Amino acid sequence: MDQSQAKKKKPGSEGIPANTVEKFKWPDPNEPPTEVEHNPHSHLSQRQDTPTSLPRDPKTPYFDTIYPRIVITYNDLTASMAEAQKEGIRNDKTTLAVVPLGAGSAWFKRNPEAHVQLTKFFRDLNVEENADAASQIVVYPPEARIDRSGQTFANVKQMYAKPWPLILTGAGENLRKFATWFQTFAVSEDMVFSVVEFDETLQSWVIANIGADPNFGFLTPGCEKRILKEIKDKLWSDDKFRRFVDFALGAQGVAGSACDRVVIATQSLTVEFLGTMQDEDVAKKEVAVVQLRGKPISPIPETHTEWLAHIRRIIKSCRYNPHVRFDVVRVFKACTACKSEAHPTNTCPFLHIQHWYGPSLEKYKAMEKRTLDSAKGNHEKSPARGDRGGRGRRGGRGANRGRGWQTVGRGGHVYNKD
Repeated sequence: MDQSQAKKKKPGSEGIPANTVEKFKWPDPNEPPTEVEHNPHSHLSQRQDTPTSLPRDPKTPYFDTIYPRIVITYNDLTASMAEAQKEGIRNDKTTLAVVPLGAGSAWFKRNPEAHVQLTKFFRDLNVEENADAASQIVVYPPEARIDRSGQTFANVKQMYAKPWPLILTGAGENLRKFATWFQTFAVSEDMVFSVVEFDETLQSWVIANIGADPNFGFLTPGCEKRILKEIKDKLWSDDKFRRFVDFALGAQGVAGSACDRVVIATQSLTVEFLGTMQDEDVAKKEVAVVQLRGKPISPIPETHTEWLAHIRRIIKSCRYNPHVRFDVVRVFKACTACKSEAHPTNTCPFLHIQHWYGPSLEKYKAMEKRTLDSAKGNHEKSPARGDRGGRGRRGGRGANRGRGWQTVGRGGHVYNKD
């Protein structure tokens, strides 16, 4: 090897003797995964201790239950946002993201006064603070780098275009703790929102969606162990992947040989069966899909991106049989409702909560269709503001199941924790 070649190699990436790899005792690829408790996609809301300060007689009712954790990375939360707003978020660590269910250009067009309503909502929670912080609470709408306010929506992608969150500022410490702990507030069918931190350390555990023609029957419930074994066998035998992992984990001080580090890096991998769904890029094409998940190898974005690229490259060399290889597919990028990368919209757990104030899957899809039909000129008249849904029942927990925003007095349903 000449000097120019040597300079291009990363420290610690020297060739690993083949006999070292061959003699290494690789574990059973289907051993139980490690660190699953750290997988954010399996977490729930209210997972920490109950905050000491809770709402006191809030004026707007909202549904009380434990929800799946909302997992949206910092880059996705701030994507397409004006640089001034991004800078403001970076400089004020007390700001929180308020992400509506179904957030995107269409939602903000339907709810132009949402920031005013949300400011009042958070103030009216009456969470006790050490000082009078309620008057400081202000919720700001996102400012998009590209103004789409006058845009009609020709397709679903345009409806859910970023930026997604509103920005909650001026909240006291106790309100911030309660809001992020409770997480999701379902007020009505078109007013469900989740409060999350702008967390630059949060990383998705989703690695790739793997697809196959459903007619072959390769991907069905129960296929997970077979798929995971094929993937791990290929990862463990790949020289480039081994060198990359050896360098990445070595830089973090992880002890062991290159092979040891590869085992450590792949111990958290899991395969989840997602079902059969429509290919978003190819009309009328169905794809059976499983999803590969695992702990990110590094908090450094560039290293994490390289990790994903290596695994996706190797997945494409895996085979169901001698005639059909694995395929990395993009049948969906994220759930349009809760923005999770871990499931498509049709299986979103939020849209399947029974008897809550938010929408069912059927009503969510109907709203989506109305928006698209209206944009195409199929509806001559849009629904009047304040008349976007059913009235709901009078009184009790169902008093606010319509689409409008409703404020109630002391007799309405409120959050109450014993």
